Amino acid sequence: MAFALIVFFAGRWMFDKLNSGILAAGGTILLFLSVPLLHVSRYMWTEMLFILFLLLFYIEFERYLQKGRFGSLVLAAVFSALVCTARYAGVTVVAAAALFLLFTKKSILKKITDIAFYGALSVLPMGIWVLRNYMVSGTLLGVRLPSTYTLRQNIDRTLKSVYTWVQPDKLLTQNINGTLLYVLKSFAVLLPLALACAFAVVLVRSLVDYNPLRKLSWERSSGSELSSESERLLPILFFVAYSAIYIVYLIASATLVAFEPINNRYLAPVYLPVLLSLFIAADYLHERIKARINPKLAGFFTYALLALFLIYPALNSAAFTVNNRRIGAGGFASDVWHERDGFIKYMDYSGRYTYYSNCADAVYVLTGIRTYCIPKRSGPYMYGLEQFKAAVSRDENSYIIWFDSGVPPTLYNLEDIAGMYVLEESGSFGYGNVYRIAAPR
Repeated sequence: MAFALIVFFAGRWMFDKLNSGILAAGGTILLFLSVPLLHVSRYMWTEMLFILFLLLFYIEFERYLQKGRFGSLVLAAVFSALVCTARYAGVTVVAAAALFLLFTKKSILKKITDIAFYGALSVLPMGIWVLRNYMVSGTLLGVRLPSTYTLRQNIDRTLKSVYTWVQPDKLLTQNINGTLLYVLKSFAVLLPLALACAFAVVLVRSLVDYNPLRKLSWERSSGSELSSESERLLPILFFVAYSAIYIVYLIASATLVAFEPINNRYLAPVYLPVLLSLFIAADYLHERIKARINPKLAGFFTYALLALFLIYPALNSAAFTVNNRRIGAGGFASDVWHERDGFIKYMDYSGRYTYYSNCADAVYVLTGIRTYCIPKRSGPYMYGLEQFKAAVSRDENSYIIWFDSGVPPTLYNLEDIAGMYVLEESGSFGYGNVYRIAAPR
């Protein structure tokens, strides 16, 4: 549902903002074929809600900058609040909006009032949640461990995650000639880069030839509407600013705090802003070209490039969809995991038993029974060995569901636990075993 709404609202916005209906249609089609969004959507991660609320926020925020209507600022703040509830990274949206409110042509007092009102309303729900965290755990954002990744590693992972936006699906690589696939992928990479460079050159030249203070002022002297030139450039300026703030926030967070390594999931919230910016830039250049050469020739050239550009995303999206229908949606929803459910017959749904596992998430997803992780070697007390021992001594029936696939180095392994407790094997499922924790040694 979130994916469909993103395509609908983004497409509607492009048809409203772009002078070329063909480019707007192409942008909408590209969104529909976007493997990065399809990838996030299939797991039902919160990033899809993040992107949807980000889009709705920007639509209202842009209206406020254009018309100065207070109601639009209120709605923008509401959508910002929803972004922040989807992920803590939503504060990057608030920061970008506050930056742009700072440069409106209003009095200092009015700017401060707008920023304070917008900021307070935007972070209110998240602030309540942070307060709840502190009351429950004594921490503002939950228990956080130091990161094991360096700044350089996180920058490298960020760049690689962006590259996955154009990486071909495995099924596509198996069924298309390697040379042809390379050409299509190269075109999908080089055309946006060339477009961005050309737009930057034209924009710089425009700022030099024409008065930049007049052309790029946020609002007209009336204080109610953006100038025509500024109105066209505003989306790009905002999306670039937001994307830069988000990426810096992501890299800094991953360098300071331990969480899942940066991957294409965490870069998805900048995919839509980048795509919309590219199509705004394409429309801007298209209008410039039409003014200098035959409009029909300019249209043919632009639309031919667009048609060629859409070939690779269409093929990649089709391969991605077919592949997922064959093997499952991925993760614990894949056919591989559904076939590895032999341990379920050894589990009891009465609630009288406590289960631990080196793949606790998988056990919970496939059974619905709450399963705890094997104790960690270091970190917060609540996840440590002493807490595990206290829970085992308190519960009469504790079992370990152990998968032979291995255990992360941060967790105690089966041999460590067997050295502390007598483990009685109560079942085997081909790729692992079920053990009852009988007694301490």
